[in-house]
Amino acid sequence: MKVLYILLLTSLIFGCAAKIPKEVVELSYQMEKDLVEIESTYVLLVKQHFTLLKGQREDYLNNEWTPKLIESWILDGKLIEMSNGSVFYDESNDEFISVSTPKRSEQLRGITLWADAAVSQIEEKRLELIAPLEKSEQELLEDIQSSFSLLRIGNQTISAHLNSIREVQDVQNELLERNGWNGLRSNISEKLSELSKEAGNGLEKIRELDNKITK
Repeated sequence: MKVLYILLLTSLIFGCAAKIPKEVVELSYQMEKDLVEIESTYVLLVKQHFTLLKGQREDYLNNEWTPKLIESWILDGKLIEMSNGSVFYDESNDEFISVSTPKRSEQLRGITLWADAAVSQIEEKRLELIAPLEKSEQELLEDIQSSFSLLRIGNQTISAHLNSIREVQDVQNELLERNGWNGLRSNISEKLSELSKEAGNGLEKIRELDNKITK
């Protein structure tokens, strides 16, 4: 609908560049408000889309990767043995030592170290999964902001020329050619589609690699 505003402006301006109707001037100023609303809509769409993608990776982390990690660490990290006091972890020598009598302070320290190390590894994995998506999201949002900034500048230029009743055909042509409204919309859609495909493929590759490592 907003594209029709630009086209209407173009036809009216080209047909009567020397005498600009009041309604055209008002329409030009309304366009600036509309551009702000449309930009906000695109930003919201992008954020919702990336929230979905990040949710898929969080789901993989929490329901697939982390349970396998914990299961492995319980065995390799001797969590059960430390819990019943039959062994404790000697941090200075990086080894487990069997004891006949539980050493409660060493027992507690070992379990705490185990938990801290597990949480740290989980958070590293979360960063590995989420950081690329956050980078792509920020880049796309910056593209949207830049594109709409150019559109607003162009519209402000047109408004100024309309108010001063000057010839604006060259300005209008330059705006449409340089910023390409339809091109902006399709470009955003294409990027979202590409990023969805890349994110999906990336998650599958991560899942396959993790499965190979844990086997």
